[in-house]
Amino acid sequence: PPRVAAQRIAALALACAMMTGMALPAFAATYDIASGSIDIHATENGNLISQWFMNGEQKEYVSDSSGYIQDREDNEITITGTSTGNTVTIDADKDQTANVTLKDVNINVDEKYEHGYDPDQYKTAVEVTGSGNTNIELNGNNTLTSGYGHAGLEHNKTDDSGTLTIQDEKNDDGSAKGSASDTTGSLTATGGYHGAGIGGSDKQDGQVTITGGEIIANGGSLGAGIGGGAYGNGTVTVTDGDITAKATGRYGAGIGGGYGAIPEDTLIGGNGTVTISGGTITEASGGYMAAGIGSGFQGLGTVTIEGDAVIKNAQGGEAGAGIGSGTRGDS
Repeated sequence: PPRVAAQRIAALALACAMMTGMALPAFAATYDIASGSIDIHATENGNLISQWFMNGEQKEYVSDSSGYIQDREDNEITITGTSTGNTVTIDADKDQTANVTLKDVNINVDEKYEHGYDPDQYKTAVEVTGSGNTNIELNGNNTLTSGYGHAGLEHNKTDDSGTLTIQDEKNDDGSAKGSASDTTGSLTATGGYHGAGIGGSDKQDGQVTITGGEIIANGGSLGAGIGGGAYGNGTVTVTDGDITAKATGRYGAGIGGGYGAIPEDTLIGGNGTVTISGGTITEASGGYMAAGIGSGFQGLGTVTIEGDAVIKNAQGGEAGAGIGSGTRGDS
């Protein structure tokens, strides 16, 4: 009847109006790196995530039950899964913070020397950029391995770059800590040739803050375990966690500066500024002519150890200090 039809139309119009004024529920999803590469952008409107893959030469976005994952607002992003080709890029705008959880992630994009000696041809497992800040929470066991010229977990310091903080504030299941059954998240990060394990890429400075977790960082040749890449300085702050950092090649510190070169009477890289106020340094091993904690070859090592910090083993490479400077450096 006309009256019933009119009532239904009115009800539908009211429902549409109500839905238009309602805020959609925020996502708090888990994304599998095996499905495609992930881009995260921290903006004034929240953290936006996109996930995509290459279908031939065509870039296609991944879809799930909620539709395509393209600039989706999600302020509680968790990444999981295993991949030998997909990567994660995190870009934070000025005054914004990206919050990302890695949970049992295994990314290995090391292609050895398949593309020659141009770092731009190789991939970074997880790259952090932007003038804003990024917090990475560790849940479960995570492994990041990058290609030639790149850090396993990369954060290149610039004059206007934000901070990278690696933390372990929650249990592996996401619950709050505070009991005898608390779990510890871990990260093993391995850099390619000239890249730090965590920090700078080829010829770049690195900046890292660690506030928790079990960390193993292996730098490539001329790069620090944690800190600067080849020809790079390293600024590292540790307030908590259990850390093993090794320079697996020559001239880079375990924690601090990468290789310091003086091509035209001016030092390029090598300096390490390290502040440790808590946690345990289980091992910090420098490469040949580099410090365990401090500077790489020829650099300036500025090291502050205070509070409840525990240094179990700081071992310089041949002709490098355990804590201080590398060969021909100062501290």
